[in-house]
This record gives sequence, C-alpha cells and structure tokens, in this order.
Amino acid sequence: MEYLNDIEFLLAVAGILFLGGWIKGVIGLGLPLVSVPLLTYLLPVPVAIFVLAVPVLVSNCYQATRGGLLVEALQRFWPLLTAMMLGVGLGAQLLITLDERSLYLILGTMVTLLGFIYLFGGNLMISARFERGTGVAVGFGSGLLGGVSSFLGPPIVLYLVALHLGKELFIVALALVFFLGGVPLYGTLAASDIVSWDEILLSALGVLPVMLGVFAGQRLRRVMPQELFRRVVLAVMVIMGLLLIRRGLVL
Repeated sequence: MEYLNDIEFLLAVAGILFLGGWIKGVIGLGLPLVSVPLLTYLLPVPVAIFVLAVPVLVSNCYQATRGGLLVEALQRFWPLLTAMMLGVGLGAQLLITLDERSLYLILGTMVTLLGFIYLFGGNLMISARFERGTGVAVGFGSGLLGGVSSFLGPPIVLYLVALHLGKELFIVALALVFFLGGVPLYGTLAASDIVSWDEILLSALGVLPVMLGVFAGQRLRRVMPQELFRRVVLAVMVIMGLLLIRRGLVL
C-alpha cells in the first residue's frame, strides 16, 4: 500500500476516523456507519471495513470497561449476548444461501419504521417481566442478521432504548455487543487475501484519531440531557435504516 507514505491520504483517513469516533463518543454507536462510507472514497470496501478493525475493538473495549458498569451489564445482558453470538455463528453459515438484497431491505425498513415510532410516536417500553425473553429473541435475531450482513446493531439498539437505560449503562451494554460481534467479522477479514500487513498497520494507526474523537464526544455526552440523548440515538437509527434500504436497492 504505497499511499501509506501519502501524508494527504493519512490526514484524510485520520479526519474521517476522528469524526466517527466523536459520534461514537457522544451516543455509543456510529463509528462504522459514518467512517466506512467515507473511507470507500479512498479505499476498496473490504479494506475500508477492515481499517476499522483495531479502532472498533479498542474503542468498544474502552467504553465497556469504564464507569464500573461492566459487571452489571454482563449480569443483566448475558442472555442477549450469548444468543447474539450463537446467531452470528449460524448466520455466517447461511451467508451463501440467503438473498442479501431482501435482507437489507427488510432490516432497513424495520429499523426505520421502529426508529420513527420511538422518535415521534410512542414512548415504548419493555417491562422487567419480558426483558430477558425479549433480549434472547432480539439477540439471536440480530446475531443471525449480523452473521449474514455484518450489521447486527440496529435491533439491539432499539431494544436497549426500549429498556430506558441510563446513558452510561446504555453505552457499556452497546460496547459489549459491538465488541463481541466485531471479533468474528474482523477475524474473517484478517484471514482473507484482501488484508496485508499494510492494512493491519493502517488499522492500528487509526486507534489514535478514533480515541481522540471518543474522548471529545464523551465530554459532550456528560452534559447532554437524557431525553436529548435518547432522541439523538433514535435519529441515528433512522439514518442507519435508510442507508440499509439504499444498500439493498443498489445491490
């Protein structure tokens, strides 16, 4: 990768990663959503996805372990996380047999509609009585979709929003989801022929701008009112759903 010696290229990548990290620092998600589409103007799509490997794993590990809420999140959400990992494994096996276009259109429509309902319609809530059972179903379904499409976040985000978690516990739970879901995705890419040591080095270098963005974003999150935080998350979810629909239409 001769452009590792291109200062303008490296600065552009750093700026993109900082922006994605800043949004993740504010609301706990959005790093791949923001960074991958922008990086594809500079890199092939598989390489653009892999460039986020080390920053995604490091930033999610950081967010999962800060604030002293990791044990609480694991105790509360281990059924969801376990079901999600099982779903990812099964989804990866089904990857070659499912219609990818239909998958993106269905998932995108579901996420967009639910995002609008949460944002403008009702203050929907999952009671404690149904939390675990719903979490297992959502975790497995999200893992299945993630194993097929590498996109497992939206249903779980909507589930966590419906639990009306505090900002910090929401961030920790989501970081656990993305960390555990990212390991098999990036492991598969690392084992493929598209990744060389140059891409691994570029991914490692990306940790610095992403984490600077995360640190800047979390400062804003600390002073953001809870209701505004919820609405920002849901607005991002609507955007994510629309992007999924677009991806299904252009396949």
